[in-house]
Amino acid sequence: MSKRNRTEVKAARLCLTAACCYVVDTRAERGKSICSRKLEVWRDTGNVKYLPNQQRNDSLGRALQETRSGDRIRIDATESASNPEWFCHEDPLMIHHSVAFVGFRGRALIGCPQTGSRLLVFNITSILRDERMYATSDNAIRIVFENLDVTSALFHALHSRVAFRNCALRDSKWVSMSGNHFIGLTIADTRWQGSIVAGQGTEFPSTAELHVAARDLLVRMRNVTFMLAKMTVIAGRSADFRLVDSSVVSDPEVSASVHGGIYMTVMHGTAASNVVVRNCVFRNQVHDDPVQSIMNLYYAALLFRVAYPKDRASSNVSVLIDGVTFADNERGLTLIGAFWETRVRNCIFYRNIAMHAGAAILYLTNASTVSFVTNCTFEQNAAGSFRSAKLRRYEDSFRVNGDEVTVHSACCKGLISFVGKGGAVFVDRESTIYIHRTFFSNTPVHRHSMEGDIFYSNGLVVIHTARLMVYTAMNHVALLRHSGDHWSIEVSDVSVQCPVGYGLRLTNTSAYGVKAIGLRRSYKLDQLSYFCESCPQNKYSLDYGHMNYSLVYSAFSYYTLLINGEKPSAAYNGTYTYHDIECLQCPYGGRCRQTITAVPNFWGYVQENRIKFQHCPKDYCCSSTFCESYSKCADFRVGRLCGVCGPGYSEALFSARCLPDGQCDVTWLWPLVVASGLLYALFLLFQKDIRDFIFLQPVHLSDIALPCWRRCERPACSIAVATDEASNSLKENTELESLPSNGGVDGFDHAQQENRNNNKSAPTNDAAAVSSAPTRPPVDTGASFLIIISYYFQDAQLLHLKTVFTSSENRSKNMLKEILLGLFKFRVEIFQFTDKVCFFKQLKPSHKLMIKALLVPYVLLQFGAMYVIYQWWQRLRRRSKATDSAPVGVNAAVGSPQPQVDSTKKTFLSKLSTGFILSLLFTYQKLATTSFALLNCVPVGDENVLFIEGTVTCYRGWQYAVIVYVLLCIGPFCMVLLIGPGLLKDGLIPLKQFFCACFLPLPFLVYWVALRLRLRGWRPDVTLPLRPEAQAVINVLQGPFKESECRLFGSLCGAGVVIGRRLVLVLLYTFVNDTLVRMLAMMLVCFVILLHHVHVLPYRDTRGNLAGSASAAALLMVGGINLVRAGFEAAEYVPQGPNAVLMTVFEEIENVLMLWFPAAVMGIIIVSLTVSAKVETEMTKVCFHVSDEVNKA
Repeated sequence: MSKRNRTEVKAARLCLTAACCYVVDTRAERGKSICSRKLEVWRDTGNVKYLPNQQRNDSLGRALQETRSGDRIRIDATESASNPEWFCHEDPLMIHHSVAFVGFRGRALIGCPQTGSRLLVFNITSILRDERMYATSDNAIRIVFENLDVTSALFHALHSRVAFRNCALRDSKWVSMSGNHFIGLTIADTRWQGSIVAGQGTEFPSTAELHVAARDLLVRMRNVTFMLAKMTVIAGRSADFRLVDSSVVSDPEVSASVHGGIYMTVMHGTAASNVVVRNCVFRNQVHDDPVQSIMNLYYAALLFRVAYPKDRASSNVSVLIDGVTFADNERGLTLIGAFWETRVRNCIFYRNIAMHAGAAILYLTNASTVSFVTNCTFEQNAAGSFRSAKLRRYEDSFRVNGDEVTVHSACCKGLISFVGKGGAVFVDRESTIYIHRTFFSNTPVHRHSMEGDIFYSNGLVVIHTARLMVYTAMNHVALLRHSGDHWSIEVSDVSVQCPVGYGLRLTNTSAYGVKAIGLRRSYKLDQLSYFCESCPQNKYSLDYGHMNYSLVYSAFSYYTLLINGEKPSAAYNGTYTYHDIECLQCPYGGRCRQTITAVPNFWGYVQENRIKFQHCPKDYCCSSTFCESYSKCADFRVGRLCGVCGPGYSEALFSARCLPDGQCDVTWLWPLVVASGLLYALFLLFQKDIRDFIFLQPVHLSDIALPCWRRCERPACSIAVATDEASNSLKENTELESLPSNGGVDGFDHAQQENRNNNKSAPTNDAAAVSSAPTRPPVDTGASFLIIISYYFQDAQLLHLKTVFTSSENRSKNMLKEILLGLFKFRVEIFQFTDKVCFFKQLKPSHKLMIKALLVPYVLLQFGAMYVIYQWWQRLRRRSKATDSAPVGVNAAVGSPQPQVDSTKKTFLSKLSTGFILSLLFTYQKLATTSFALLNCVPVGDENVLFIEGTVTCYRGWQYAVIVYVLLCIGPFCMVLLIGPGLLKDGLIPLKQFFCACFLPLPFLVYWVALRLRLRGWRPDVTLPLRPEAQAVINVLQGPFKESECRLFGSLCGAGVVIGRRLVLVLLYTFVNDTLVRMLAMMLVCFVILLHHVHVLPYRDTRGNLAGSASAAALLMVGGINLVRAGFEAAEYVPQGPNAVLMTVFEEIENVLMLWFPAAVMGIIIVSLTVSAKVETEMTKVCFHVSDEVNKA
């Protein structure tokens, strides 16, 4: 190379590849590479050393051998990413001169795989001829790592300056041992991250640890993130440490965490040392093992210590912490030793914890150190706390007793004291602290320190301006607790505010000394405590105690006693405001223990500076035995009485849960409702046939009549299922079999109407008329028992009370009970397993009640639709018969056959009428409870609101419509059942009018009363035969009961009496919200019902009277059990000991009465249907076979 070329070359690069070696003039090539390479060695010199071609080992070690001081090794990121193991060396890389490692084309990857088996070791050492040359930092080598991604590396440094710029280091360590040398460490725009080492039992179980030690240290860090890392800095003589715009955090998403942070120690402090930490974040530095937390006496996320000899009083170490946030750490900051001064300003300490002293700051400095806390915020810090959620993962055990902790674990055993002092700040006896413009608050949850919930001091404290905000308090725990030497605390400006319901108590127990030579000046304050104390038990207050204290002294000392015996007057000016609270008696529905909270299922509100409580709907408000506030709602519920779901949530259709709107889907609701309503209607339509199947009664196939059923006209089809004559004697006649055999039914209404118009009655001595009068049909006792059982389970559910004080049922048992009771109640609530399913967005409780009640008109409409379809089909059938018989001439004189009554028609209409009236009886309670619930209003403040939806103010327009419906339909319905069947039986009204009266009772009831008054008790002497459907309705309503005559209203029906007394229970259940009063009233009603039943014995059949007596007695027993529950709830008592055993027995008895009995009935039904299905199939085949044979004959 010529001399001219050597002068023009400003830089040359040496490209090392597996095949060749190139020297390229960067100026001529404009910095571009001409070959594929991984490493480039850049040198700022004109001399280039050529490498022989046989040296083809391509590695960092090879590149280092070819470098000189000041060279740069450039690493191609694209090549290094393809084979990262190429940069992992077994031997350490010895670096003895200044060099830079720079990645280009992105961050280059160097290091070893993250398996932990090998580490890439950088041994950075300055080799000097004389030991004395290590005393200065001028001859330290300079190493730079820039734009690199380093994994599993170890950096060992001695007398050097090392810089990391724009790097990412994973599972890497730094080690520099103490000695008579200098270390300079610069880290900028870098992330240093470690990972958890599980099961190794190390003190610091992370792979990222920095141990920086030297006699003189220079540490500069800016925009650095330490993740799961720990940095230990030890300076033998002096240190210049700066950490700016950085963060030291742990990943909260990982299962385990480490207590990392930065620990700095200055051993002597004779030389000037400065420590600056500015605009940084320390977060989530906690021990994973709670036992380690207990043993943590002084470690923090940021710790500074001066290990100065005891004979020296001060040092030259200054600490400045400015604009730093300490959050969720196991202690935020610790200062130990003899500093020149420490300043903490503009910092935030949030939600730090410590098992021992000083969760935010722990001052363990000496008397010569002056510490300042200025313009800082301390919020929700708590000493004496640990993460209790982690205890389940460890077998270590410990016990907290006052200010002592007993540890018995695998690692250590013993007794540790000094627990829970100074929730925010702890000041040791030799420490001095000045507080100015600082805000303190404790935790809103009840995690309190044992002493000094906010501040604890034994040293010298000067409070110039401080504000103490207390969110929660305990009577025996002081907020600020100072107990020091004389003249040890000076308070010139302080503001203290206690939580609502707590008064402020100040305790000043300062001592004053008198010397023998005479009266001397008094000591300053030395004992001071602030307490926030609640009202006595069963009392509360909505006020809060507070104090504002601002004094400016003009003379800080005065004589404790004057010669004339008068008290001295202090020489000061300023303001002093102290406010105490007034305690009130605890209201009903509240629990007053330190603070006022709600009893389960109560909701409180403020009115005229007092708290009043109102009962809350089930599962709307707090349902636990310990509620947090007086207006606590269930999850995601808001508003008055917690009446609605919060924004973005909707109420589930079958429970009071609030679910996100995104889960609401109405798609499968329609088949659910359609199928359930259809099943109910079919069951009520064919309930007689189903009962015959279940109990193996004789069932004629011709009795299961549908309009399109082709009946046999020969007796051969009347084949019974019964196998012996004994079962035939117990056969219950159907409605068709109970009809008279004489004809002329179609002309009955006309003749009856003429009889009423002429106001004539047949003579009583007319033998023909008497003989033609039909005998009373037998009672369908099966339908009677079905009604009694259904009424019992419906009323038992009204008496059932669920309270958190006595309820111990598991979810599966409660769900089974709700499903079985829902079947007997004929409600759609049998789908209790869908309590976490939302169908409609923005569903309100009032709308939900109306939607669930729509099942009732849906079932009734099915009967109407069946009747319309049946009439239409009958018309088509008559037209078809008329068309077929038109060509054939029949001479009546010759003796044409008389038209026969269509027995299929009579049977189907009878079943339709019976099913319709049963649906009215079974669904009446649902309509009544829904209507009354929409009218149940309670006072909340100055307004009346709807109980089930507290955000609705009473009374709105739609509520007046409900009132009209109740007055027209719900209330008079029992009177319709009381009077209507007698009118129907006497032939005074047709069946259609009676059904219309069931839908709109009041107008027809007025008409019927007027009719009875006009007839003045007249009744026909001869009862004309009724239509089959009318007789079927009378058999259901009046058939089971004895005849009850009234001179004015004629025959009274027992079904009306039963519905009337059930209406009383429904009214009490709906409008009486106090559980104890409601249970007492309902128990009284049940007792009167039992007495009335036993006295009257209203049923014709002895079995019916026994069943009714058993039902009333069981209701009385269920009511008694729930009365005990209501008493425990009113007394707020959780049963314990013998009472708990008693409630368990009561629950099992109630389960027998309300769960196992219906479960047994359902089991019998399923088994009977399974057995009877095969019998019915065979009998059907026999019937059709015999019918075919008869037709052929």
